[in-house]
Amino acid sequence: MSMLSSAVFMAFLSLTAGSCPFLAGKSGRGLRNPHERRTTSATPQARRLSLGFSVAAVKAEIEGILSSDQADFGHYGGFLMRLAWHCAGTYRTSDGRGGCDGARIRFDPENSWGDNAGLNEMLELLKPIKTRHGAALSW
Repeated sequence: MSMLSSAVFMAFLSLTAGSCPFLAGKSGRGLRNPHERRTTSATPQARRLSLGFSVAAVKAEIEGILSSDQADFGHYGGFLMRLAWHCAGTYRTSDGRGGCDGARIRFDPENSWGDNAGLNEMLELLKPIKTRHGAALSW
């Protein structure tokens, strides 16, 4: 999830860089996903071995579950975006915990917050992918 959240953030950043107070008017187009920076010099096989899973395989599996007759309008893309948004929103400034790091949205109290209602369904759709790729793939 965190790699997906990073990709979503970078896409958003590239669209809104002109108005971002943190970039002070600089373009966000030169910024890249930190996961890409870490792995682009390696061959696909070396990346798979260093990460413990194939990023391409995980992406393909996620793409495979997105289109579904059971989803609103036949696609789970919006639901996945909502999960990423709410997962990031669980960060607590009081103790620095939560957010997408550790996927605490899977557990109480974040899981039982009214704003997060229904997100367990998306987590259940992602669980088989996580299980297939084991501990090397974080939530």
